[in-house]
Parts: sequence; structure tokens; C-alpha cells
Amino acid sequence: MIYIIAMSEDQFTRLFKYLEKRFDAVDARFDEHDKRFDDLTTLIDGYASHLDTYAQEMAALTTKSIA
Repeated sequence: MIYIIAMSEDQFTRLFKYLEKRFDAVDARFDEHDKRFDDLTTLIDGYASHLDTYAQEMAALTTKSIA
């Protein structure tokens, strides 16, 4: 089924502005999501670094106590 809709220029302009605002809102949500994801990645990297340092210290202490 094919629908042909005739819009006046004013209706089209209003629709375009409405859709533009909606897409801007969606873009803002994606930007916020990306920021949260980046923050989470940074946090995980920090914990991994601390774990690596801890493992190296434990290995050094184990080697030191054996010798």
C-alpha cells in the first residue's frame, strides 16, 4: 500500500525541527553513555594496574623469603 502525503512547507519545517530536537536528545544520551563507558574503562585499568603491582610485590616478597 502506498501513501502519498502532501505537506505544506510550514508543516515540513515544524516536523524537521521536531525530529532535529529528538535526534539531538538521542545524541546527547549517546555522549553521556560514552563518557560513562570511558570512566568505567579507566576505573578497570586502574584496578588492573594495582593488581599487577600487588602481584609483583608478592612475587618479590616470596623470592626474598626463599633466599
